[in-house]
Amino acid sequence: MNIIEEIDTSISEKLANEKLKQSVLITLFSYIGSVFSILVFLIILFFCFKEKSFVIESICSLAYATGIVFVLKFTVKRQRNTSNIDKFRQKVDPYSFPSGHISRIFAAISPFYSLLYVSITTSILGSLAAFARISKGYHYLSDCIVGSIIGVASSFLAKMTLKFLSTLIFQ
Repeated sequence: MNIIEEIDTSISEKLANEKLKQSVLITLFSYIGSVFSILVFLIILFFCFKEKSFVIESICSLAYATGIVFVLKFTVKRQRNTSNIDKFRQKVDPYSFPSGHISRIFAAISPFYSLLYVSITTSILGSLAAFARISKGYHYLSDCIVGSIIGVASSFLAKMTLKFLSTLIFQ
């Protein structure tokens, strides 16, 4: 076992107690980052902001993050802690590395980092979601860290892509 796996296992064992797993709040936070919650987030932001470029950038960022996560999951093939996952999830998404939920959260929110109140709130929610997913045994710490890095990096890719496309189209 390498050092990262030892740290991951140690943290997971400390966080994974039955009281936390049964907590309604932990369960709720573990769903932040699902496709449904991200869609609701984007719809709300679309109607709340005059500047639609943030939402377009988020959608592009989500596309990049989803592709990167999919490739990594089926390349690395890190098994989940199957004792805490139902049979449906084991078949649909059997691998834990990297966390798709966490990558989607950070891919969706990174374009909004210039708006302080949005970035603080959503970063806290993203961190709570990572804590919840580790506590429920769905992910290891490194899954969530790499997922957040992928999300933020996808936002930069989206920004560069959209800037490039706008120069091609509007020049």
